[in-house]
Amino acid sequence: MSELVPRLPEGWTVLFNHLSEVETPSYTVEDLFAARLPGLHGEHIDVGWEQEADCPGEYIIRVFAEGGEDPLEPPLAVRDIHHAVRVIELLALEYSRATAVSSV
Repeated sequence: MSELVPRLPEGWTVLFNHLSEVETPSYTVEDLFAARLPGLHGEHIDVGWEQEADCPGEYIIRVFAEGGEDPLEPPLAVRDIHHAVRVIELLALEYSRATAVSSV
């Protein structure tokens, strides 16, 4: 089992990372990844594994503002771990650019 490390833009802090290639994702922990972008809104990306009953599970990717309970955009659900890592990287880049523009 090899750990997967998303490439994040400068400024992001990884709070924890349990992303890895596993044959049976249903045995992974629920909270898999969290990273935070310091700044005015303190956006953070949260990734979890959700599975209900006999249904196949999904990686759920959410973006929150600091202290917020509601996601800033609809959660994204993907089944492939490599796709999840790419989505994390794209969201981190998008929010880094938005923060850079708003601080000018």
